[in-house]
Amino acid sequence: MNNQKVIMRARDKEDRAIMTKFARYESGSSEDSYIWSQVYMAERSVAATEFGTLGAQERTVSIFDYHGFEASKSPPVATQLKAAQLLQKLYPERLQQLIILEPPFWLRGVLAVLKPVISAGIIDRIEMATGAEATGNVIDQIVDAEQKALLLTSEERLHTAVSMEHFLIDVPFYALYDDIECHREIPQPPQAGTESAESDGNNSGEGGEESSLSAIAGSASSYLKSFW
Repeated sequence: MNNQKVIMRARDKEDRAIMTKFARYESGSSEDSYIWSQVYMAERSVAATEFGTLGAQERTVSIFDYHGFEASKSPPVATQLKAAQLLQKLYPERLQQLIILEPPFWLRGVLAVLKPVISAGIIDRIEMATGAEATGNVIDQIVDAEQKALLLTSEERLHTAVSMEHFLIDVPFYALYDDIECHREIPQPPQAGTESAESDGNNSGEGGEESSLSAIAGSASSYLKSFW
């Protein structure tokens, strides 16, 4: 979790917890560390939703922000696929909506390829937005003004100035980031990478086979089925 910021912040209009996940800014985590960090965050997301709604809601909302994404810092595709398969087994039908901000071109291409073989119910739960205006509009659809202020800056970008120490140590397992006032030092957000979109698309994993589009498509397909 030292390589990527993932927190529960804000609630949608039905009081479901919203997981916000930012692009990784460091590489090098082990396979086990990556997989179990995904499970841990999924557990916290479900717990925050069930606690906040007194059990009335079981599904959650996720926002993945690809701003500053560098494929070279992502885990191997095989590791991502293994994590997705485990999440699919542990948390079926748990995701209400997935919002992808600043998606790389290759991700749009993968989703377009997979669209004919993925059920309409899954596709309808995915929203993608590029640019400040589109981001603001898609967030407006799921939250009220008060919750939007917790998620977005005045420039309509996700707040990246967060302390993972605060979230992991100070915030109860079932609570949201802002439920407890943060008194810890907040590190400066990492600078966005300079790799081109083409480089992002060609370096998604380690090794020739894992970097192929078919491997990426397989990982994305499994991931899209996770939580559903």
